Amino acid sequence: MTEIITAVIGAVVAIITTILTTNGSTNKKITDIDSKVGEIKTDVQNVKDDVRTLQRDVGQLKNDMVGVKQRQDAQELQAEKDLASNARRRFLRFADEEKHGMSHTQNHWMDILGDCETYERQVKKFEKGSVEYKNHHGTSTIEYLREMYNLREEKDDFLK
Repeated sequence: MTEIITAVIGAVVAIITTILTTNGSTNKKITDIDSKVGEIKTDVQNVKDDVRTLQRDVGQLKNDMVGVKQRQDAQELQAEKDLASNARRRFLRFADEEKHGMSHTQNHWMDILGDCETYERQVKKFEKGSVEYKNHHGTSTIEYLREMYNLREEKDDFLK
């Protein structure tokens, strides 16, 4: 804003100097100066109005960004809950299959144990952040799966 005012003042001085140094009556010169000063005042007011409009728009953009950030945070939290829930769903189904006598390859076991780790990591993250997440299904099933994996590993009893 200061740069604009400085430029306007410089323009006024240049215009006044030009008008005063040209031939013609003094009244005509004063009238020309008044006319140019009026135009400059209008231009300065337009610039001020534009700056106010820009300031208002920037304020609105800041408010909009706060809303976007809140929605993004909510979506990220939901994605993390979904990650934990999907991992839990997979290892619960796997544990049910195991309890019903279905055999699995060692690679499948490793994937499911990875899901268990993902789930535990997410639950710890939720607990630190005071995020409400129901954990009562996962803990005992994870313990069961780890025990079963160790037994199968000892006996080399994986589906081949």
